[in-house]
Amino acid sequence: LIVNKLVEYTPEQIIEFEKIFRQYVIEADDFKVMAAEKIIEGWVTDDPYLYFRCWLIGQGEKTFKETLKSPEYLADKVYQGIDTQFEELM
Repeated sequence: LIVNKLVEYTPEQIIEFEKIFRQYVIEADDFKVMAAEKIIEGWVTDDPYLYFRCWLIGQGEKTFKETLKSPEYLADKVYQGIDTQFEELM
């Protein structure tokens, strides 16, 4: 949905989205978020951790903010077989 919506944006709006997106990626770079990915995926490396944070951003503001407060919030959002890699958002 996010990618489809961005197609409708002007170049200036896309640049603004990119700035905000980068801020969120940096904000989500936290050991607790990394630990959540480790529990969910069973392992963590650089690129998948970045794509996991993209996925987290893509889940929406509430899930993003609640997860930063307490990564346990994801326990009800993640199920076996879910794809938590959202490289396409980049």
